Amino acid sequence: GLRDAIELLCAVRGIGWDFGSGIYVPPLGRPTERDPWIRATLKSIVVSFLALDFLESFLKLWPGVGSPTGGSIFFPTLPPVQRYILSTALHTCTGFAFVAGFTMCYDLLALGAVILVNHTPSSWPPGWDAPWLSTSLHELWARRWHQFLRQTFLVFGGYPLALLGFGRVGLVLGSFTASGAFHDLGMYFMGNGLDSRVFFFFFTQGILVICEHAFRKVTGRRVGGWPGRVWVYFSIFVLGQPLGTSISLCWLSLTPMCSVDSWHNRGLAGGLIIP
Repeated sequence: GLRDAIELLCAVRGIGWDFGSGIYVPPLGRPTERDPWIRATLKSIVVSFLALDFLESFLKLWPGVGSPTGGSIFFPTLPPVQRYILSTALHTCTGFAFVAGFTMCYDLLALGAVILVNHTPSSWPPGWDAPWLSTSLHELWARRWHQFLRQTFLVFGGYPLALLGFGRVGLVLGSFTASGAFHDLGMYFMGNGLDSRVFFFFFTQGILVICEHAFRKVTGRRVGGWPGRVWVYFSIFVLGQPLGTSISLCWLSLTPMCSVDSWHNRGLAGGLIIP
């Protein structure tokens, strides 16, 4: 009935459904009893709202970045060190704003499902699993980052390439290709044009995940530990920013990858997120 329809509509990860087979489910991290779970979820909603409000306010402080027309997170009038400290701060705030916003919306849906249609708290596990603790890109993208769009990317990218005979490589690259297209088209359909740097960032993440698999095949060891965490932070905090000619490492200067700066150049933080 209505309960099943709502459950299918909200079960984008496919938990409990055939299409969600094999997906990683984060530990609940909250009481399983209904009333204590409701209190914990209400607290999470308030904390996420306040965090998002603070992060959005910080992003809107900066000229260009905080306007609907957009602006770069790189301020050319600043000396190089200060410029990249600020860009990294804006980059980090953007990521945590995503986490806070998605968590708040997810918790609101979960709260409504538990209160209104009597879902069990255990049927609404967290959407995230502390992505900042990742020690490999595979762990980040397959487990700790949200999996809300996993099936979308598999259907529109991963499965087709795998069926064409490209196997695991096609599954991974196809999924990240679909992810790149999705993240860029989202800005395009808001009337902000296309920017290939977003697509190439996500596509390159797929290549790096395949490199991790190759490393395991060659060495017999998984990417992990503190070297793996450094690797993840480099991939996200360096490759996630535009690597322009002002960066001294010449091989990086030839890499046209970014996501966050591209989004802010097209007005991501300038919209009305919280009235």
